[in-house]
Amino acid sequence: MNRLEAFQLDAGEENRRFFRMEVRSFEYEPESVSITSPYQERQTVSVHQLKNYYMGQEMIDTAFRAAYAQKLPGFYCKLQREGKKIIITDLKENTTTMYKRKIVKEPVTFGADVEYMILCKKTGMFQSLMINRDKAEEHTDGALIRKGHTFYKPVFELHPAPGFSSGELHENLLTLFSRQEKRVGNSSYETISTSNPRDRFFLGGHLHFGNLCPSFKKTSQLDTLVALPMSLVDGAGGKERRNSRYGGLGNVRSNSFNGFEYRTLSSWYGRIPGSLMMFNWVEWVVKNELLPYFDIPDAVVRSYHSGDLNTAEGFVQNVFQSLIKKFPKPGDKKKIEDFYSWVAKARIPLS
Repeated sequence: MNRLEAFQLDAGEENRRFFRMEVRSFEYEPESVSITSPYQERQTVSVHQLKNYYMGQEMIDTAFRAAYAQKLPGFYCKLQREGKKIIITDLKENTTTMYKRKIVKEPVTFGADVEYMILCKKTGMFQSLMINRDKAEEHTDGALIRKGHTFYKPVFELHPAPGFSSGELHENLLTLFSRQEKRVGNSSYETISTSNPRDRFFLGGHLHFGNLCPSFKKTSQLDTLVALPMSLVDGAGGKERRNSRYGGLGNVRSNSFNGFEYRTLSSWYGRIPGSLMMFNWVEWVVKNELLPYFDIPDAVVRSYHSGDLNTAEGFVQNVFQSLIKKFPKPGDKKKIEDFYSWVAKARIPLS
């Protein structure tokens, strides 16, 4: 279970007093999911029904991450929830669970949601929206705070229209970014997008792909070629978010557009104006069918989570050097070098 520890995943003994889940799956395609409440009979549920159970979605996300960490495409996993803590009680290979990957002929689409908070500079308080009160709530995250008997949402999101290219997505993001920054303008409000601006609130920059089936291989590519380099420019709160369940490597969730959401990255809101290189790079990675499965060493995974990124930085440097050798064509080489240079420049703190 050392690999799970490197991924910041907890393992322990089964305790029937806790809410439990069993998952049989091939990568991100569950064959069966069942839950057991304390002292009750086990019942089979759909993935869609998991949202009706406290942290149900987070539990199956953890099962996927655990199987990915252990490189078990066909797997059986048992978990339990102890308060807000998710414990893996069993994980093993399941060769009877197989999946024939769907062939998707439609072009890949690119989407995103990037999170931020709004700070009142006069009071030092973060702004929030009362739930079920305003249509603007559509542009908030699911995080909640309670004031008396009322719940509020303090985390906001940019939801750009998806694009058929990374450049189109970036243009859509720029429009929303400019609109938001114009709103705060010279007011007493400020947009905050550090990874962990306060307490339990962690801000992410999620990438969405349509018509692209999720796989452990593609996750390894995004982790190695996007998340690890981006961790080098994470800034304040990056370590805290990477140590949470939100920023761990391998954080992937299927979506309803024949694709998936990559949820590992911290918020890159503040870098949107100059981030076209990043989006072009992401498109190159997800569309490149010649990229291998990247086996990330335990030491690199630990470095990613610990905040001491020297080991991760050395690994990234070696990987990008090998990419230049493997993809010597001018177009490929330019994308590789452009993104690597962008990361190097982005490590200069934002003013």
